[in-house]
Amino acid sequence: GDDHIDVQAWLVGAGKSGLVALWDVRRGSSLSCHDNIIEPVISWKSHGGRWIADARFLPNDANSKTYSPNRLVTAGNDGTVCLWDLTSTSVKTCAPKLLVQT
Repeated sequence: GDDHIDVQAWLVGAGKSGLVALWDVRRGSSLSCHDNIIEPVISWKSHGGRWIADARFLPNDANSKTYSPNRLVTAGNDGTVCLWDLTSTSVKTCAPKLLVQT
């Protein structure tokens, strides 16, 4: 089997209102032409500011057994940079675990 991480199958969108959303684009392959919305796998309010300036997946650890990204970095116009653990989400907010905020 293929042991590489298929990060190309994942899309991150971020922008207005400090929201970040992740999509698994493989989920959209079975949609008919009449479906025009693919819901994100997860979305959350990540920054206190009004805009997310950038959002990028970090490479997974070489020992990772998952085919989805483990870490995400976001930068907001609130002046903060956040590192998110995508393998752990809050039961209360459904947001990934915030590892570091600068």
